[in-house]
Amino acid sequence: MIFLFEGALRSIPFNTILALLLTLDLLKKKASPQLIIWILLIIANSIIRWFFCHYVLIKHLYATPKILTVFVLLTFIMGTIWGSGYLLMLHGISILQEFIIILV
Repeated sequence: MIFLFEGALRSIPFNTILALLLTLDLLKKKASPQLIIWILLIIANSIIRWFFCHYVLIKHLYATPKILTVFVLLTFIMGTIWGSGYLLMLHGISILQEFIIILV
């Protein structure tokens, strides 16, 4: 179980940076203004997840069912935000940008 939280701590900054770069590129190409809301949701969820994972690892709470449920819920919310971003950006993205979204 500890590997879930350690892996999340490493991947959260990577996902946030990719989302920022993708948003900047799409805004430069006059994409929809809903991308601002999307990137704010990505950043907010990333911050919450990062602090949550950091706290769980410090306090050694990674084996409790309640903590695992919260972890899965936060991960599901992040996946939902990324999925909604794909729908928001579908009309204005290139093949490379689509690949980045699918990769993340």
